[in-house]
Amino acid sequence: PGLDLRDEIWGIERHTFVLFNSRGAEILFRLWALEFPRAELHWGHLFTRAVQSCLPFRISFSSEGLAQHRTHSGFDISAAAKPMHITSGWQETFRLRPSNFSERSLFRKKIRVDMEELVRREHAPAFLGNGGLTNRLAIEYGGESLLRRYFKGPSRLLYGFHWGRWDEHDRHWEVPTEDELKLLHGAVDGGDVDLYLWPPPGMFEKSKWWNGSWSAENESWFRNHLRGLEEGTSAAIRKSSWFDKMVPTESDRLLQAEKRRVYTSVAQEHHAVLFPTGHSWHGRSLLSFEGLQDDLTNDNN
Repeated sequence: PGLDLRDEIWGIERHTFVLFNSRGAEILFRLWALEFPRAELHWGHLFTRAVQSCLPFRISFSSEGLAQHRTHSGFDISAAAKPMHITSGWQETFRLRPSNFSERSLFRKKIRVDMEELVRREHAPAFLGNGGLTNRLAIEYGGESLLRRYFKGPSRLLYGFHWGRWDEHDRHWEVPTEDELKLLHGAVDGGDVDLYLWPPPGMFEKSKWWNGSWSAENESWFRNHLRGLEEGTSAAIRKSSWFDKMVPTESDRLLQAEKRRVYTSVAQEHHAVLFPTGHSWHGRSLLSFEGLQDDLTNDNN
């Protein structure tokens, strides 16, 4: 609350793009934009709210933008050694399954230490692009510093080594590895089966608990479960057990279907307000967001 990332966003806006992970994420982003009076609208406000609400979206960069950032930073690829951690996998902490109280106490303390080390990695802000529970876990262990790093531009892994992903439109973005995602979600080697302190990556966002952005109910569940882990009253469980906890009941499915119907109806009814120019913001240059005042005017409000 109160965090303002307007001054943190990288300055080469014309070579920086936003990629929404779904149309629903973009519609929610636009709805938030409509809440601002025309004179106060700034996309820095929207991105601040989006990342704190665990909205799934990514910041990407063109090859030209990466080259400019590399030049600006004075990065010398011929003299740089590629960081070893980009290929690192399971940490030893998570390969242990403590069997007694003393071991569990040490285990819990080391979890937080190792999580905080994980989110200090150069490309760790990429966790935030996943949205949902991954985003919330990254914020828990990375704090405001991680949020600010997300908007300061790419790490040297991307602009120096082009280690990440890209598409046919020359948009490049950073991603955590599959192992790093498992680590953040508290994967534990249970022998024949992997156990998780938190729902495995991607599962929470398909559950009955997720409605597109982080809610007060989500936060209450998160704090209670985190407290249980730290006090030793909660433990790592199988992926299948997490699934059983979150799979929607028939009534849940009916409620979700009704919510989707209402959401779709509202989006269709107000499509001209949400998309006055008929264009999507997905894949648009950040520089174009300065034109939001022309896209979403006071009349639309």
